[in-house]
Amino acid sequence: LDDAIKEADQLADTRLEAATALPAASSLDIPVLYIYGGKDHFVPAAGQEELISATRHADHLGIADANHMTLPIEFPKYQQQVLDWLAKAINNESAPHPK
Repeated sequence: LDDAIKEADQLADTRLEAATALPAASSLDIPVLYIYGGKDHFVPAAGQEELISATRHADHLGIADANHMTLPIEFPKYQQQVLDWLAKAINNESAPHPK
């Protein structure tokens, strides 16, 4: 894995460690729900907070016992919360849809 990351760094002419989603997140003008695991070691709490703060219409849902890899497996535990958020986001949307 380390060799693959080094090769990707060379191909992209950057360091993947320095990659950030903040510029893209700050340009969003739609509702966004960030779901993160409380035991996530890939995206630490400070990084999660920074991403949430950078996004204008952000909500977040923390799943305490999940990590980055188990979060999708845990989906049945928080599925209703996601569905409720989606219903709220759809009902509160006031901008016209592009055709």
